[in-house]
Amino acid sequence: MSSRHLRYASLAVLYVFAAASFNASVLQAQEEIYTGRNINMVSGTQRQNEQGQRVALGGDPFLQRQNEPSIAVSSRNPMHLMAGSNDYRTVDMSGLQDIEVIGDSWLGLYKSFDGGQTWQNTLMPGYPQARNEQEGLYSPIHGYQAGADPTVKAGTNGMFYYSGIAFDRGHKSDSVIFVSRFIDLNNREGANFDVVANKDPIKFIDTQLLRGGTPGQFTDKPWMAVDIPRGRKPKSADLYIEDYREEIDFVTGQLIETPVTVHQQFACGNVYVAYAVFLGQDEDNPHTRVEVVRSTDCGKTWGSPVSVSDFSHLNQGVTLAIDPGNGDLYVAWQVFDYDTQVPQIMLSKSTDGGVHFSKPLCVATTLPFNQGTRPIDEYDPFRLFRTNAYPTMAIDDMGKVYIAWSERGLWGTDFLENWDWENDPPYDGVLDGSRIMFTYSEDYGESWVTPYSAVMSDFLPDNPDDCFTENNGVLEWDPA
Repeated sequence: MSSRHLRYASLAVLYVFAAASFNASVLQAQEEIYTGRNINMVSGTQRQNEQGQRVALGGDPFLQRQNEPSIAVSSRNPMHLMAGSNDYRTVDMSGLQDIEVIGDSWLGLYKSFDGGQTWQNTLMPGYPQARNEQEGLYSPIHGYQAGADPTVKAGTNGMFYYSGIAFDRGHKSDSVIFVSRFIDLNNREGANFDVVANKDPIKFIDTQLLRGGTPGQFTDKPWMAVDIPRGRKPKSADLYIEDYREEIDFVTGQLIETPVTVHQQFACGNVYVAYAVFLGQDEDNPHTRVEVVRSTDCGKTWGSPVSVSDFSHLNQGVTLAIDPGNGDLYVAWQVFDYDTQVPQIMLSKSTDGGVHFSKPLCVATTLPFNQGTRPIDEYDPFRLFRTNAYPTMAIDDMGKVYIAWSERGLWGTDFLENWDWENDPPYDGVLDGSRIMFTYSEDYGESWVTPYSAVMSDFLPDNPDDCFTENNGVLEWDPA
């Protein structure tokens, strides 16, 4: 599971560059980017039985870790944000108040209503320690030991979609892919209450299972893309959100909560989720496939999975992108080195809204810097912190498709020009440092330019992420 940085609140490295021709000689900064101070999205010290609030809903008093964040901005109010991550705060809850000892991660849920300056934080409903309906006791993902791999995306009309996996540990363990739906009422979209009285306008709707529940088949690392409504007759969402209005009685000074039902009705865009399925867990014969499943009614129901990968043994690290002009769906993933199988980035495409997909084509062969690809050596700085070299993909409003990934063996002799050869001879692996590789297609994914390094520096970049509009793009990655 890879580490990704939140773009909005705290970016490690961010480069903005012109994308008109995108060859290595013309990459240049378009404007200077300034990042603000780091803001703690997970805070609070309340523990169980303190003021009647449970620890999972009150904060992270044990200062546990969070990783693999994902974030989205409301389509109704750009100051309203929702984010998720792998969240380990429940590790220290194990065994408390006679609950089963689990000690595993779940999925964090974070909301901000002031552009990221302050945050509310809790857990995705359904976590193992849930005791009531609000905490997800009756959620379809309740009962699993752990949750991971969050992706948060915004849809039209204030919709948010949060995908992830819930699973049990162990050999031939069970796992499911799920999507939870939320809607931003924006304090005025039919709700009739103001921003001060209603402290959380982003309301939970439900959780739907997409795939899983098959013993011996493990679903992993989902990715999601959300489209706008298209066509003459898109399906509609018809939502009734139970909420309450807070008012102050000016006579008594007491807070009065009045129940209210908010009705929302609007057209839906397709929602797509892709993931890898490990078909059996025979270590001597590993094999996986990439599947895509879609919803045409704003995530209320989901169709059957469609397999998009070919007969390659190991496919993983899927990413999705939608052409903003025509709604075509692109799926890219990494094929891992196995036996005679060459590591490469593959691509498939759907032009009919995710019903059918093209035969996978090779975007580029790679030399990935995946975990375990170097010998075990305590002096080898290039091994243990490496994560799998999954691709990232974006499409601009002219239909130009971009893909980036990390690759090893690209430092070359230019890095060694100032090396102290006499006092510090190069060790095995010094030429193995990673680079962020970049390619693009101007003919809707049919052909691709020769990949080139998008990052020229002395650190070890990894885990790229990108987004593009016409002639402009943002490429972000993790420095090591």
